Amino acid sequence: MKRFRFKFTLWITKLIIRFMKLLGFNATNIPGEIALKLYPDILKMITPPKCVIATTGTNGKTSTNNMLSQTLRNCGYTVFDNGFGSNIISGIVSCLITNCDLNGVCHQEFACLEIDERSSIRVYKYLHPNYLLCTNLQRDSMMRNANVQFIFNIIDENLPQSTKLVLNGDDLISSQLGKGRNKNRIFFKVLLQKNEICRDNLIKDIVVCPQCGNKIEWDFVRNHSLGQGHCPNCDFASPECKYILKEVKDGNIIVSSNGSDYSYPLVGYRTVDYYNETAVISLLSEVGLKPQEIARGLKNVHIPTSRFTAEKVNGIEILSILSKGMNSVAISSSCDVINKDPRPKAVILNLDDSHDAKKSSEMISYIYDVDFEFFKDAGIKQIMIGGKRSQDYLVRMLYAGIDENIISTSFDPAHSADKLQVDGLEVIYILFDMYDIPNYKKIKEKVIELCRGKK
Repeated sequence: MKRFRFKFTLWITKLIIRFMKLLGFNATNIPGEIALKLYPDILKMITPPKCVIATTGTNGKTSTNNMLSQTLRNCGYTVFDNGFGSNIISGIVSCLITNCDLNGVCHQEFACLEIDERSSIRVYKYLHPNYLLCTNLQRDSMMRNANVQFIFNIIDENLPQSTKLVLNGDDLISSQLGKGRNKNRIFFKVLLQKNEICRDNLIKDIVVCPQCGNKIEWDFVRNHSLGQGHCPNCDFASPECKYILKEVKDGNIIVSSNGSDYSYPLVGYRTVDYYNETAVISLLSEVGLKPQEIARGLKNVHIPTSRFTAEKVNGIEILSILSKGMNSVAISSSCDVINKDPRPKAVILNLDDSHDAKKSSEMISYIYDVDFEFFKDAGIKQIMIGGKRSQDYLVRMLYAGIDENIISTSFDPAHSADKLQVDGLEVIYILFDMYDIPNYKKIKEKVIELCRGKK
């Protein structure tokens, strides 16, 4: 009876997926929701590929997961991922059903699955990844993922003991995952680069030792809680790392492992990109790929355009960076990138979260956790803010000491760029929220139009 119910659910869901794709939909979430209603344990019945790689973490998991699957494909392996779909259990189910045969068997060599942190309790109950890569665990939206320790506990308590963990050794929080339970844990880190600017942020999610409560001493803090630290009172410290990004040079990164240095083409240019790529190299090395094979596979890999785009229009560079709304760490990282760019620039912020718009909250503390002080004296000629929270962002920037005369606001985010003056600019940054893409596209079209009209 169970087998019949499984087959019936599988075939019905496959028909729904095909029908939705004929209508032009991605069929990433709804088919999985239907399958779970018809057969809640369907994930248990599907036979996944021999190697399942899960990627989780607060920031960077989508870019990292896409980089993993692209690299494997470039190396000639058969692989599927949920890069275009949901990372909760319904999306995982849709992805597996799409890629399995009519008996529920996946014949590909690899599955690269991005998994939402809070979905751990539902996904890992049935699906035991061979490898789990965690990019980091940092402060996130208070409406979704709340406290970092809360999210850590959800992942840690539901990790299959058989899963090999690939963890960020520069993150004192996520590097503790599986400690004492998962025997196979390896770590990666990124060394301080020549002339790299490090500075304290407004927030840091770990300041005292979780073992004894003593204040942590930091060897260096790259940003927020990323860096190397230790407790002077006990043995709690950043772990020894097997994979180390030593240097970024001439469009390549040098990663050391087992005493040898290897060169790989650099994907991206931000510090977060260094971490994501080092994570990918570390994991694929553990899978068994050789450095030369990984380097070859990374050659034509690009950051997803949904996360970052760069283009030049009439001599002005337009840089669009995904900056999760209500996520102070993600927005601060983008502010840091802007601060380090010495060119004359304008900044457009479209950071209102559509989830917040549907179920609004009076809580705006995350705005005051963002390091808008990085915008002060940074060569910014204009700051344009769009959305219902635009006045809140304006007040925060005034507290940061930013000149009021360079700031403009628009209640309608689609008109954020209407007052843009392109003369004298070399670069325009657009920071946008992942849940308001339609308005972002309108803003970018306006920016391109104004740049083309420059004399």
